[in-house]
Amino acid sequence: MNIKPNIKNSLISEIITYMGFSGYINPFTLESQVNKNIPKLNYITTASHEMAHQLGINNESEANFIAFVSSIKNTDPFIKYAGYTFALKYCYNDLYKKNKKRANKIFSKLNIGIIKNLKEGNSFWKSYQNPIEPYLKKGYGLFLKSKGQNEGIKTYNQLVKYVVSYLQMEN
Repeated sequence: MNIKPNIKNSLISEIITYMGFSGYINPFTLESQVNKNIPKLNYITTASHEMAHQLGINNESEANFIAFVSSIKNTDPFIKYAGYTFALKYCYNDLYKKNKKRANKIFSKLNIGIIKNLKEGNSFWKSYQNPIEPYLKKGYGLFLKSKGQNEGIKTYNQLVKYVVSYLQMEN
């Protein structure tokens, strides 16, 4: 059987934006559905993440890792940048939870364009925050746990350990 990943803009992008989701697999057609409202920089890695699911990768952190690697290995500089920025966001957030002072020091040394891109993504999601979103995320976290991803929604954050190991191996 030859599987060909298929990506489409979601017809319910506005709804899933308020739900806090960038993409999903359509359970009826098994097509990757990407939220057309998200910033272009995030669209690339979201599409790659959803395609990884289409190809049989169920774990969210592993799909994130596939999105990272496939992006940074691309010859297009923008796609490569999207992959590194994607990983940077997860790594920064992880460090921030553990050591705010160190995270802020590193953040201040980033290129102004990178900072602008990261803030753009944060601003986008903040503009759609609503009182229902946390409950939807909690429900989705329970769904992930029922599928063997014991960390629930935090499974996505496990990308950090994969990225660190991968980059250490590459050096």
